[in-house]
Amino acid sequence: MPSIEKPAAGRAVVTKSATNYCVTLANRRLWLLLLPLCFGLIIHSTDNPWHRLTDNRSGLLGIFWIIAAAMLVLLVLVFTWSLLGSESLLADDQTITMQNRLLGWPLSTTKLSVSEISRLWVEPLPEVSILTGRPQNVQQIAIQYGFGPGAIQLTANGKLYSFGRALDQAEANYLLGEINDFLYRPCVSN
Repeated sequence: MPSIEKPAAGRAVVTKSATNYCVTLANRRLWLLLLPLCFGLIIHSTDNPWHRLTDNRSGLLGIFWIIAAAMLVLLVLVFTWSLLGSESLLADDQTITMQNRLLGWPLSTTKLSVSEISRLWVEPLPEVSILTGRPQNVQQIAIQYGFGPGAIQLTANGKLYSFGRALDQAEANYLLGEINDFLYRPCVSN
């Protein structure tokens, strides 16, 4: 299999040793969320929506403020994840461990045996519009900004797992080649 050249501007931090292969990947920074986040915080700080719930005349306006507050909390969580979150993949001779981390603290950990993995591949990124050069629907936009399955996918025990939401196609192909070379390298015995 021909070697794939490492992309010049890669996002992944790779650490290799004789027994481990580790890839750490920071999330995409979604600076565009800063504008609606600031707008929502300013609106909610100038007008206290919680007193509207106790006012019997508020009706739908009170419900609107509750929904707006919930959306603002979701926006804060997404922005925090995009700034401070990361993914990591640690492979050794026997296992692959994938983690989502926030400020270095593991949020979720998936540990798989190498023998359980039936397929390991790079999922192509969604096609973009020929006219605009942008994704064509909401699902493609979500994937483009790192909210969806990762670029490197694997099947183990009939279940789909993914890694690398912030990877582009070239870097995902390179890392997949490196991971395959590490996992399926020939054993040297004396």
